[in-house]
Amino acid sequence: MTEIVFPPAPRKLLRALGAGVCIAAAFAPSLARSDQLEEIVVTAQKRAQLQEDVGISMTALTGDQIRAMNFHDLADVAKQTPSLSVASPLGSSGNQNFTLRGVGLNDFSEHNESPVATYQDGVYQATIAGVNSQLFDVDRIEVLRGPQGTLYGRNTTGGLVQFVSKQPTATADGFAEVQVASHDETRFEGAMGGPLTDSLQGRASLLYDHYDGWGVSTYPGVKAANGDNMLAARTLLKYMASDDTSILFNVHAGTNHTTGPQYKPFSTMYAPDGVTQIATPANVINPTCANVFGLQGRGQDCFGYRDTNPNPWVTDNNRQPFQKLDTNGASVTVESKFGSTSFTSISAYERVHKLYGEDTDGGPIPAIAVTNPVESKELTQEFRLAGKTEKAYWTTGLYYFYRDISAGSDTNVSGVGFVDDAFSDRLRSKSAAAFGQLEYDLTSHFTAIGGLRFSHEDQNFSLLSVDRTGLTPVFLGITPNPVPNYNVFPFTGGTTADPTPYRDARTDNLVTFRTELDWKPTKDLLVYGSTSKGTKSAGWNGAIDGSPLLGPSTEQDMAYGPEKLLAYEMGFKKSVKGLFHLNASVFYYDYKDFQAFTFSGLVQQIANRPAAVKGGEVEFVVTPTEHLDLTLGGSRLESEVKNVTTAVAGAASLETVTRDRHMVLAPDFSLNAMVRYHLPVLTNKELAFQVDSVYTGKQYFDLDNDPIATERGHAVTDVSISLAAPAQGWTVSIWSRNVFDRAYRMYAIPVTSLGFTQQMYGPPRWVGATLSYKW
Repeated sequence: MTEIVFPPAPRKLLRALGAGVCIAAAFAPSLARSDQLEEIVVTAQKRAQLQEDVGISMTALTGDQIRAMNFHDLADVAKQTPSLSVASPLGSSGNQNFTLRGVGLNDFSEHNESPVATYQDGVYQATIAGVNSQLFDVDRIEVLRGPQGTLYGRNTTGGLVQFVSKQPTATADGFAEVQVASHDETRFEGAMGGPLTDSLQGRASLLYDHYDGWGVSTYPGVKAANGDNMLAARTLLKYMASDDTSILFNVHAGTNHTTGPQYKPFSTMYAPDGVTQIATPANVINPTCANVFGLQGRGQDCFGYRDTNPNPWVTDNNRQPFQKLDTNGASVTVESKFGSTSFTSISAYERVHKLYGEDTDGGPIPAIAVTNPVESKELTQEFRLAGKTEKAYWTTGLYYFYRDISAGSDTNVSGVGFVDDAFSDRLRSKSAAAFGQLEYDLTSHFTAIGGLRFSHEDQNFSLLSVDRTGLTPVFLGITPNPVPNYNVFPFTGGTTADPTPYRDARTDNLVTFRTELDWKPTKDLLVYGSTSKGTKSAGWNGAIDGSPLLGPSTEQDMAYGPEKLLAYEMGFKKSVKGLFHLNASVFYYDYKDFQAFTFSGLVQQIANRPAAVKGGEVEFVVTPTEHLDLTLGGSRLESEVKNVTTAVAGAASLETVTRDRHMVLAPDFSLNAMVRYHLPVLTNKELAFQVDSVYTGKQYFDLDNDPIATERGHAVTDVSISLAAPAQGWTVSIWSRNVFDRAYRMYAIPVTSLGFTQQMYGPPRWVGATLSYKW
């Protein structure tokens, strides 16, 4: 395996943490306390284990840690999780794609699934549009790195993120939390639970969050973008049918109707090589615009617009962005024990409804307006049997997954006399799988683990795309006059009067496995090595256009095959009870048929390519004194996707260039750190100072690795001060997120074929106060 070299800690992050370290040092007393550091119980292997006893590279956060760090949504999880990135090109309420160790998917198609799976209370969340709810009443979060196919329901190559809600208990408890903050934010989170009868326990949770947008538009009448208006609730009922059998009912729903996100565009052009995309100099006329009959002005895009406001949170969009997202679902979990054997059944239903609209060009003229609807329904059923003997622990099960998702997009350029392409697609997926894993103690110090999974998948896909204006054949020179509702997929065989959808189907049989050897020379040291194979399902591109007008797309480009990942990993976990945990791992990923996403013109394409990733992580949690907690994590990644094909702009023929590129959202280096100092004050009160910061190294937002879609390394720091009265149950805190008001890009999408690039910036400085009470 190639040696992984970690560069020195970035100076910016160290400076950001300096204030917190100085505060801690000023008050820090001597002597360590043996019971200070919390040990986290996880269910990564479908049973309760201490995190330090599981031979998987993982990060686990408890509900108390999540509240202490003021985490509110899924993107916050990445702040303290090495090798985890979250792409949110559509804002905080839009689709959020996890990328883990460089493994991810930045496709815009709503019907696609992420290679980093998300589970909520044991239920797989397939539709990315629904994986964006805020965190509330959470017991813990577990992030597992690497393929996880032998114990979890759905195929995954990158890993998984598992959210576990606070469960009903036999003791009455609850909490209420109110927060006021920047942009007129009002947030309430609360829950209460306990026994209802001798055999029935319940818990109800509620979240409300509203704030005004922080993306200001200069256009009259357009509200600020990136506002939020969320309401979510969850009810859990646990029925104890007997001492050995319980039935858990989970009903949940959420709604989020926001003002939507908005891009900060800037003019871009192709360099003389016709491949590299660069910013258009202010005194240069963009040569690309002449090829698309666009307006030509110095420093402008092809619609005659040039952004001159240096403020990254101010735009000139003329269309009001919006998003309406409604989710709901229910599950029934049955757990029963028969001696040393346990049985688990999870039956679940999930539904996602979404309508999203944006001002794609971001300028003050009605150039490009995109609207996306999504309607998804999912059914899952899992059965598991598990048992143990003196030397072995085994798990086996069956899994069924069904999803019916309808999506699409209306790409309307008719405001400037161009086309209005409207497409809709539908994907129906069925998957049945059998899986199992055996852990066997070879000796008192060595344990061998083996797992296998077989999956059978059936998928059916259909797509229909038409140009409502009928201008496509005019621009292509096919007809002299517009043909309304023109079929822009000529390979479907339908007539313009009666367009025929594109249809395709496929069946796949997929096999994944895991082998692992654990060595535990002492009770507080685990050394492990593993080999595992993961797969991700095949799919289809949601291309909006089959003509060459908006970008290259052919019938051969529509389907792509499953990706296969062979992962090799070694690591160790060392702990001293009450004092510190130290976890480290190195890995090498050998990809076959990586699903590589590119964007050309206005057409998105996924194609299978070979790829490789190597790297490592380290996590260190320590309580050096009674009142001081320190957390440090870091990752180093090197990724390569081979044979990435890029079209040459302005070439007389369909000339292409093939190169090896780095993966998207795979920063070469990242570092996260947290310093928390807490001390007793007054009478039975505790004062705490906390600084947590994350440094994200250089990363790319597109697979071509263009300069305009490359983000340099940056650090974002949060601070808080809190006063708590544990005996009385209340805590008050004041805090600031992004305290240094750092402007950083969350994502960028080059649309250089039309002379501009979209940018989505992260939120500015956010200041607030929180009051909570628990009982």
